[in-house]
Amino acid sequence: MTMPPDGDGSPWVNPGDAPPPQSAPPPAAAPVAPAPHPYPYPPGPAMPPPGPPSGRPPNNRLAVVALVTGLVGLGFITVFLAVAAFRQIKQSGERGRGLIVGGLAAAVVWLAIGISVAAATDWDPDAGSDDSGQSAFQLYPKTGQCFDWTGEERDASTRIMRCDRLHDAEVVAVFSLEKGPWPGEGKVSARGLTECEQRVRQRFGTTTPLEHGEIFTLYPRRLGWKIGDRRVHCMIAAAVGDKLDRPLPKGDLGLRTWDELGIGDCFIAPRERATVTVKRTACDDGHTGQVTYRFVMPAGVYPGERTVDRASEKRCDRGAAGLVMKRPPVPLEYWWVGPSEESWTGGDRRVVCYVTADQGDLTRSVIRPR
Repeated sequence: MTMPPDGDGSPWVNPGDAPPPQSAPPPAAAPVAPAPHPYPYPPGPAMPPPGPPSGRPPNNRLAVVALVTGLVGLGFITVFLAVAAFRQIKQSGERGRGLIVGGLAAAVVWLAIGISVAAATDWDPDAGSDDSGQSAFQLYPKTGQCFDWTGEERDASTRIMRCDRLHDAEVVAVFSLEKGPWPGEGKVSARGLTECEQRVRQRFGTTTPLEHGEIFTLYPRRLGWKIGDRRVHCMIAAAVGDKLDRPLPKGDLGLRTWDELGIGDCFIAPRERATVTVKRTACDDGHTGQVTYRFVMPAGVYPGERTVDRASEKRCDRGAAGLVMKRPPVPLEYWWVGPSEESWTGGDRRVVCYVTADQGDLTRSVIRPR
């Protein structure tokens, strides 16, 4: 039964009644220590992986190496690395083209320095030579020096030799072509050979001052031209597979090729063998023969040796008939030197007609006075 509140306003509770049930507060949770962090500092925001700045590819390693090798003068290695680096850059998109160009430019500078030093060095032909003819390596011999080619091709490296020993060639002159843009290898070669022939003929009176010699030129290539090298090395070289055995004469000794003889020229030549050159001499001295006529056969396909001989005999007899004395001092024999199939292919169709004494030598001219 409910009782009225007490005078203080608190409800009166029967002492026999149990107090209303109340829920006990939950026990306090034990504090939990934070797990240790693997770093000695609190973790921060996520960082990007190490590497180059965003959007800028790295330098190609081969390009860097190409630059270094070019700067230290390793030209061939630089070229090899530059090619490989260009290929990698094209595939990967890496940077380094400027490094490659710098390496190649440095290699070209080193090459120019090497050429200049080789050209400016005063080499003695006998310096470093021994009894076998071995001597110092030289890329560009000087005028008057004899040498052997040491490579498989004639424009390869050379080795200075003594001129009184067997050798491949002797330098006759060194000259420079006029300045200007690169005209092409064909024009450079032709200009160099033309001027070389002029210089050789001016000095010796012939383009073949030795029986087994021929003109050869070493002319600048495109790369050398770009760095200022205009020099042409003019030389008398032995035929391929042959050797020169003595130095060139100092001047004109009268040696001429057959096609360099003119009508009326007297000459000395061996009778027992054919030669490329003969020695021109005065007709009042003893001589082997005298030129009576010369002509050029018509162009076309080589007609064969027998046809050339028949045509040469006919034309030589006709040409000599109006020039040779009707009553020469001695009986004469008539001869000619004509083109071979090889020389015909090369454009030489000239025929030189001449006479010799039936026996012995001639002692005077057999051409009618004009």
